Amino acid sequence: MTDAEWQIVQPLLPPPAGKPGRPRADLREVLNAIFYVTDNSTNWRALPHDFPAWQTFLGWKRELAHDGSFERLADEVRTGDRLGERAALLRAR
Repeated sequence: MTDAEWQIVQPLLPPPAGKPGRPRADLREVLNAIFYVTDNSTNWRALPHDFPAWQTFLGWKRELAHDGSFERLADEVRTGDRLGERAALLRAR
């Protein structure tokens, strides 16, 4: 994901929980892993090692689907004709 794409997507994702304990996974890398699995039609357990662990990926994929983040991203792409370049970057994915 490019820096320009990340600037569009980041506000649509859930904010940090602020809970003590383990640091939150890098959501940019989680989304990159989701794109990788989707683009390459590979199994999520077969992610290359430079992505987050498959357990992290799968947990966040479920969370983002459950909390409506994917729907917000889809809405951003659907409104692309009105938003111009911002959505065109996402639609190119």
